[in-house]
Amino acid sequence: MKQILFFIFPVICIVLVFLLYNEQLGSIPLLLLSIYLFAVGIRMGLRAKRKSR
Repeated sequence: MKQILFFIFPVICIVLVFLLYNEQLGSIPLLLLSIYLFAVGIRMGLRAKRKSR
C-alpha cells in the first residue's frame, strides 16, 4: 500500500499542476509535492542512519 501511495501522490500532484496552471494556482500542488518529498527524504535518511548503527 505504501508503494502505491509513493508513486500515486506525485502523479496526482503533477496532474493538478497542469489543471490548475491556467487558473494561476499551479504552485499549490508543487508546494504539497515539495513537502511530501522532504518528508520522504527525512524518513529515508533516518532509516539509513538507524541501519548504519
